[in-house]
Amino acid sequence: MRRLAFGAVASALFTFAGATAQSTSDGPLASPSNGMRRVEAGWQAFTNATVHVSPDKVLTGATLIVREGKILAILERGADGSAPRVPMGPVVRDCTGLHIYAGFIEPFLEVPTPLPDVNAPGAHWNTRVTPQRRVIDGAGPAERDLEGLRSLGFVAAAMSPTNGAARSGGETETEEGAPLPSRPGGIFRGSGVVASLAKRPATWSAARPTVYRSTLGDVEAGAFHVVGFELSTGSPEPDRWPGYPSSEMGAIALVRQVLSDVDWIESTREAGYDVAPGAIDALMLRSAPLYFDVQDELELLRAVKVAKEFRRPAIVRGSGLEFRRLDAIVESVRASDEGVAPVHLVLPLAFPNAPRVGTFGAANSVSLRDLMTWEQAPSNPRRVRDAIAADVGPGPQRSRVALTTSELRQRSQFRGNLEKAMRFGLSGRDALAMLTTEPAAMLGVESSLGTIEVGKAASFVIASGDLFRITLEPTGKSESAEKPTEKSTEKASDKTDEKTDPKPDPKPDETADAGRTDRASSQPPLAPEAKTAPEAGNAPREGETRDTKAERPRRAEIREVVIDGVRHVVSGAGAEALAGVWDVTLDRPAGAAKDGEVRFEFSSRGDLTVIKDFIDAEGKPALDDKGKARSASVKPKGVVYDARRLDFSFEHKPFGAEGVFTVSATANVAQDALEGVLRTADGSVWRWRATKRDAGAPATAAAPARRRPVGVFVVREIDAKAEQGAEHLRGRMLLKKDGTIVVKHGPMVLKPKEQKVLVENDKVSVSYTLDMAQIGRSGEVKVSGEIRGEAGDEVFAGSMVVPDGVMHTFTMSRAAGDPDVLADLPESLGYPFGAYGREDRNAFAGAPGVVVLRNATLWTGGASGVVRGGYVVLRDGVIDAVGEGEAPAIEGARIIDATGKHVTPGIIDCHSHTGISRGVNEGGQAVTSEVRIQDVTDPDAISWYRQLAGGVTTVNSLHGSANAIGGQNAVNKNRWGATHPEDLHFVGRGTYDDSNPYAAGASMGSDRYPVPPGVKWALGENPRQINWGERFRQRYPQTRMGVETIIRDRLIAAREYHQRWKDWNAGKFKDDKSVLPPRRDLELEAIAEVLDGSRWVHCHSYRQDEILMLARVAKEFGFKIGTYQHILEGYKVATDVRDSARGASAFSDWWNFKVEVQDAIPQGPTLMHQVGVVVSYNSDSDELARRLNTEAAKAVKYGGLDPQEAFKFVTLNPAIQLGIERFVGTLEKGKQADVVLWSGDPLSTATRAERTFVDGRELFSLELDAALRAQNRAHRERIVQKLQKQGGPAPTDSEGTASVEDDGFSESARAERERMYLDRINRGLPADAGVPGDCGCGLLHW
Repeated sequence: MRRLAFGAVASALFTFAGATAQSTSDGPLASPSNGMRRVEAGWQAFTNATVHVSPDKVLTGATLIVREGKILAILERGADGSAPRVPMGPVVRDCTGLHIYAGFIEPFLEVPTPLPDVNAPGAHWNTRVTPQRRVIDGAGPAERDLEGLRSLGFVAAAMSPTNGAARSGGETETEEGAPLPSRPGGIFRGSGVVASLAKRPATWSAARPTVYRSTLGDVEAGAFHVVGFELSTGSPEPDRWPGYPSSEMGAIALVRQVLSDVDWIESTREAGYDVAPGAIDALMLRSAPLYFDVQDELELLRAVKVAKEFRRPAIVRGSGLEFRRLDAIVESVRASDEGVAPVHLVLPLAFPNAPRVGTFGAANSVSLRDLMTWEQAPSNPRRVRDAIAADVGPGPQRSRVALTTSELRQRSQFRGNLEKAMRFGLSGRDALAMLTTEPAAMLGVESSLGTIEVGKAASFVIASGDLFRITLEPTGKSESAEKPTEKSTEKASDKTDEKTDPKPDPKPDETADAGRTDRASSQPPLAPEAKTAPEAGNAPREGETRDTKAERPRRAEIREVVIDGVRHVVSGAGAEALAGVWDVTLDRPAGAAKDGEVRFEFSSRGDLTVIKDFIDAEGKPALDDKGKARSASVKPKGVVYDARRLDFSFEHKPFGAEGVFTVSATANVAQDALEGVLRTADGSVWRWRATKRDAGAPATAAAPARRRPVGVFVVREIDAKAEQGAEHLRGRMLLKKDGTIVVKHGPMVLKPKEQKVLVENDKVSVSYTLDMAQIGRSGEVKVSGEIRGEAGDEVFAGSMVVPDGVMHTFTMSRAAGDPDVLADLPESLGYPFGAYGREDRNAFAGAPGVVVLRNATLWTGGASGVVRGGYVVLRDGVIDAVGEGEAPAIEGARIIDATGKHVTPGIIDCHSHTGISRGVNEGGQAVTSEVRIQDVTDPDAISWYRQLAGGVTTVNSLHGSANAIGGQNAVNKNRWGATHPEDLHFVGRGTYDDSNPYAAGASMGSDRYPVPPGVKWALGENPRQINWGERFRQRYPQTRMGVETIIRDRLIAAREYHQRWKDWNAGKFKDDKSVLPPRRDLELEAIAEVLDGSRWVHCHSYRQDEILMLARVAKEFGFKIGTYQHILEGYKVATDVRDSARGASAFSDWWNFKVEVQDAIPQGPTLMHQVGVVVSYNSDSDELARRLNTEAAKAVKYGGLDPQEAFKFVTLNPAIQLGIERFVGTLEKGKQADVVLWSGDPLSTATRAERTFVDGRELFSLELDAALRAQNRAHRERIVQKLQKQGGPAPTDSEGTASVEDDGFSESARAERERMYLDRINRGLPADAGVPGDCGCGLLHW
């Protein structure tokens, strides 16, 4: 009984040690204490801590006082270093050696949330639009998810609603409960809030956590609205249409329509009209940002564009791939001059797995883009943060950048990936900001979270050391500082570079206060990181290599998290400090015989084994039947270690008695001591102690000599003048762990031919010589100086002599990053990212200059015909002169002698599907004129470059033929290497106007656009889904007459829509409140533009009867068709084609590839040409587009046309069909300088394009291609070597084949796709190429 009492008392003492009783009354009306004074456990003082108030402010030896969940005070040390005096009242916790940070904020946590009733009144017609859903109505995150986040230091999270069912790989969650990468929440997913991650009861509804009031929204409406471009992969159904959207352009169109509807509802209600409430009313709170969830860098740009179009604040959860289009992203997210707020970014710390390069086949099969992505991904946080900071600088109007655990397969990867990002150059300051102040500001909770300030929530992290410092240790043998050698690289002593804050000894009065009754006595310290010293006699001898891994300091770890004043101990924190063997001493009861020696063995992961070595009555080892020493071991259960307390239980039967024994102990790891109690199976309580083997205070040793520094040094001043520009573009010296030096300046990397690093007493001397021949220059640069300062904050100052003999002084300071990582990491990234990327960004800066092509045969395509011995002058992007004879002399011009060569206008492909992201077709509905190819332009598609090599400079990017009325086209220039995707649009980013063309005061008709926009229509088999499979045979239309009927129906609807706008703008219903203002309808708007002549129809067409049908419909509704596309039977009705359309864009000689084209003949296009139809040849194929020059030759072969007339089939004629003939199509003065230099006659199969100019810039040449191929090889070889040196993933059965990413489609969809592959192979066609005339359907649809 006395032992039981002891256990209870020990537990009470442990729990309440240091608690101070409050005064008997706080005021005249307060009741006096009746007994012991009450202890206010939530009133606490954390003393002697290193407090990181913000990323920019650190207080050493400070005291943090919290009460009632708020920060009450922050007390600093005095000017003389004296500790601040703690007031009476709080529980005092000694945090000597510990660091306190503001609690981290998870900016994107997906939380399963119930879907609303999609059939309820007011629900949106598309079941993926559920903005009325609220995350606070759900059950909340699982406790193990919360615990996992708390163990990483997170105290709050922006919780986003998700369906919580569809997960990658068919799993719902990982072993740790972290969500797998997925997009399971719909398009408008609902509203989210920023909530506490504190532990709470089982049901969220029973005890909802603290929801931090955001300045952006409120608890009920939510702090943000979550939006994602989620696609359907199911079959369409006639009534609810869950098959829409099936493409990314469809998802974007749906988002635009919903936001437009919200604007309409708001303005209509403000004008006094009665609009029924509905689901999308939830989006009316404009201060709450749209929170986009995107899956790559191009989707991020599209999300930003939508947000800015509707003037909405926005946050974008990115993909971690932003570095692949960083310049465009930085430009797009900044605040606009029109008052649109900057867009904030949330970056996942999920990095791609290492590609498999273990075999020859594997190394060759992985794409260069994948290799480069793996290499650069860890640098993404640093690149994005630095680029945005350099773009606009600090301030409230800059974009914020935060980090998230989302997309990690296991949350436990977060800390390691964060350290990896820091080794790739992310500073500790920036990393802390991206977890605290940045997410707090973007989510509008900076008044409560993000920093440690008086009045804010008492939500912070207590860590054993500096969480944001990476350890950089020199390798190799130690060198005496007193006897430096003349070696080029001197080795320093292996002292850690872990910086420790000064900890002044407490004054006598401070320690004495601990025992006074009028204030709190200190609790046991929170176990700071133990300092490991080498055992006596184990120091390395001079010249001996020390095992630096064995002596590397333990990584700082999070010990506990305080959330709103409530302590949450991190399970397993400090377990690494227990690693080793502990000898146990039991205080046995009187009369209890000792039958063995007990020890605990802890692994570095905290795994525990209890071992007993039995002894006999004489104290000697007991032997078993075989004469071996008897011992037994057991693995305890329920091991819990919280950095101060150890608890576990174990089955005692292996040790000779039945029952489960329970152990509880307090730990003082710094002194290698454990002390506690053990409860036996019969209820007895024994005290015990344990000491760690080989423990003890290290012998006093002399202060170690200064170590050789390792790190990155960046130029701050030259000749006492501050350096300007981004840090990563300045000169940098990288002092690697092995002592070698690498110098980087922007993209240039130089290795010294001579170097010397000398450690002597308290200074480090560094000198090196650079041979400038490494970068194509002459002479040498000699650098010398000294490194001084505290480890981690050193300064390198000295002088350098440049090749002309002039001496300059310089100052370099330490910068973030691991020099071994950064030494061979390319800083300058090209566009597109990957193979053939243009890394020479200066080639795209400013005007293109002057180029003269002389002594060439010119195919002008105009009145001059073919000119022999002529010249073309390209000046600043346009054709400045075309003539015959000697070219004019122009100072500074680039002269290209084209003797024996031919020059033509750039080739124009009037039917292309190149560079369209995630779906050529929007097949989810019968009419999809609201979708736009311009929204999904992909500038990274390698076919752009391959087509440049074939002389293609302009393409008509078309929607597929899945719909009778499909999506809007985009006319694109082949600007390979452009910064922004929209730079490919014909006249750049101003090509298309997003505003309502029928709003009052808007420009209408052909003057609205710089080039005529178009829309894709389709006739024949494809729009009635005849080739899609039986499960798709449900959508209207299913017959050819149904195609005509739906076209007529939409034309009538569009005409009525246009008339409503006319009547409204004329004031017809000005005083009639029963008539609502017209609502913008993106689908009908595009069709109405066809009727008013500002938008041209490009119609997929094969059979003569359907061609005639559309010609008659166009005549009936009063519009002219832009082009009939493919038009295989157009020769039968050529005059009707001529009269109803601006032209016909045909296949050259394809026929009989399906039933409806059996009457096609290769003479068809030339027969139409003979009756006056403007005819072009198109590709409808990325492959064929590379040889359109020889396609044009078929007009000579089959139709006997003059060669220059035939070449117009791929130059001037498609320009006319697209309405861009005033810009391109011929070699004439004033037209855009889209020009191709051919090695010979352009119609010859032996000819190839030698140079291709777009807007006067040379984007392809044989010399440039050779250089880019060499660049590809260099990148590939470098990265493969990295992978092979570090040891990549083991080969598998699939080694040697290109990896295929999960495409998100169902098994049945994949089976259908496989059937299409096999069908193509059986027909002798490439498995991965679309069949001519499929026009984006079939395989391309998938």
